[in-house]
Amino acid sequence: MIGEIEELEDQIRARPDDIALRAVHADAVLERGEPGDRVRGQLIHLALAGERGDLAAAREAWTMQRKARSRLVNALDRRYVLRMTWRHGSVESISIELRMWSGGTSLLQQRTIAALVDLFAAPEVFALRSLDTRPSGDVHVESLLRLVEHLPIRWLGIAGACTTAEELARVRTLPHLDGLGLHTHDPVATLAMLDGQTWLRDLELSGIRAPFDPARFPQLTRLALYGLDSPAELEPILELPELRDLGLMGTVGVTSWLLQRLEHSPVLPRLRSLGFSAAMLYDAQPERAWLVEHRQAFAHVRLFTYGLQPDHDRGHEAGRLGLLLDLLGRTRDSIDEHQHHLDHSGGDRIHAGCWGTLANALIDNAQPGDALRAVDRGLEVMGDGHEHEADRVALLQTRERAVSAVQAARGAGS
Repeated sequence: MIGEIEELEDQIRARPDDIALRAVHADAVLERGEPGDRVRGQLIHLALAGERGDLAAAREAWTMQRKARSRLVNALDRRYVLRMTWRHGSVESISIELRMWSGGTSLLQQRTIAALVDLFAAPEVFALRSLDTRPSGDVHVESLLRLVEHLPIRWLGIAGACTTAEELARVRTLPHLDGLGLHTHDPVATLAMLDGQTWLRDLELSGIRAPFDPARFPQLTRLALYGLDSPAELEPILELPELRDLGLMGTVGVTSWLLQRLEHSPVLPRLRSLGFSAAMLYDAQPERAWLVEHRQAFAHVRLFTYGLQPDHDRGHEAGRLGLLLDLLGRTRDSIDEHQHHLDHSGGDRIHAGCWGTLANALIDNAQPGDALRAVDRGLEVMGDGHEHEADRVALLQTRERAVSAVQAARGAGS
């Protein structure tokens, strides 16, 4: 049975989107019956059912994934926030973010390597395709590759490394790799290094100040640039023929240009995801109102953002994206953004009211039990002081709403 499961997992690494294969794998895990197999097999089946449109299964899978995440990150949780996305019942991507930043910090210190080895060996992570270490500080290429060489990584985010042709060639030895995310202090040299790398399909670059010439990368299906000051010279990016996912992170002027330029563009219908600086947009009332008014044009794309320094950001970008998604009526999408913000800042008294924002999104998506736990956490963080009395009143009102929803759910089930 063990050999059969290992063979199935090898096949899944080669064909990650084969749903039938995933279902067979789930059955095999359930049949093996080792510790953790029952929960893992059930999670895969629930996730697959949720992807077919079963909302109850999707909600149960989300709750199980949050529990699994807590277990998986436990050894790293004091120092890092790990953001995980799940697909087909297994972890597809991980971003490792420092809780507190200090210059020159490196992820791969001896005290964390053992925890990372255990994380990357976990059964739920066997099909990991994307790993972003940029928010955790500089890494050494060889050390990082030794940790992940057994995984089917297709996208790798690195800071402070992969700055030479030799390091790029070493990273390229990952057999499934077709995407990179680089934080650069020398954009001209970085773009020159990447020139002619036709294997690249997915590229993220931060620290770009030099003009980005998309004609050098016509094969890209996904492009995200960070730290942009002006929309000048961005127009040619929209002409990339294979582009399906686009993120241009910068000033509110860049974001406003991007959204208004895309609204009636032939590019927008083929986009799957769109990224921008959520905090700047949310805090700019006219631009925020424009997006809400024109939201239907963007209803088909997944929205994303990114905090370049998550420790200073404290999940602020994710929280602001969550609030935008709420305004757009996309509360199902907002839940993970609010949760990520709270994973960073949920213990800070000033953010206690944000637990109520998460709770309201959970209630809207028929998860009243999770909502009640969230709002109670907010009240616990707030404590007995009176300086945030308006937030306390709002939390108590949300709690009443959650309790009513829990009672209604029990009544419907009886």
